[in-house]
Formats: sequence, structure tokens, C-alpha cells
Amino acid sequence: MRYFSFLSAAIMLTAAGVAAADCIVCDEVVEIDEARAACFRNNYAAIADAVARAPSGRKPIDLDACTIDGEALASRGYIGLPRIDRDSEEMPRSKAVYVLDLIYVDCLQSLLTKHEGSLDPAETFDLFELCER
Repeated sequence: MRYFSFLSAAIMLTAAGVAAADCIVCDEVVEIDEARAACFRNNYAAIADAVARAPSGRKPIDLDACTIDGEALASRGYIGLPRIDRDSEEMPRSKAVYVLDLIYVDCLQSLLTKHEGSLDPAETFDLFELCER
């Protein structure tokens, strides 16, 4: 009987630890150019608010369309980015939709604020390495 009590307690502690764990589905590396950074900077408050209110504590953010879950982040400050034609020989743009939690949203804002110089070509930020969890 004691074994089952101990096992139950261990399972409960493990479940609690998983619930408090870092976001395991969040993107850890963000590649961002000047236009996407402008979208993020201009809409930081709306992004942080939406992520904070999300039941899961995370949201997908589309930095090409300035949307979060398909809803426009702002009517002003939007920078439209051209889509690359699939038949074109140009290099495809990097990923634009990132799943972030509030820790990564705040950290990315801080990293972009501190960044010196241009973000063209795109700069890669390893949020796992650069952000405190």
C-alpha cells in the first residue's frame, strides 16, 4: 500500500513539474530581418497581451502578415512584405511564423532593442541560449 502512495505522489510531482516546464513546442531560434523586426516592435504590446491571455501560454505569430492566429495585430505600422513566387530563382524567405511564449516574446523584444546595426540580411537569435528561463 505504501508503494502505491509513493508512486502516486511521484506521478503527481512529475505532472506538476511538466506543467511548470518550459514551452516545449515554442520555437527556440528566430531568424528576423528588418521588416519582420518592425512588425514585431510595432506590435509588441499586442503580441505580449495575446500570448499572456492564451490558455496554453503560447501563440503562433506571423511576422510576414503581422498576425497572431490569423487576426491582424495592428492597422497602422504594418509593413507588407512581398511573397516570393515559387517559380522564381530567388532564395525562399526564411520561416515567418513562430510559436512563442511570453518569456520568449519579452526576450526577443529586449534582444531587438539592444541589437546594433541592420537586420538585413536576416539575423538569427537563439532564444534558448540568449533568454533566461
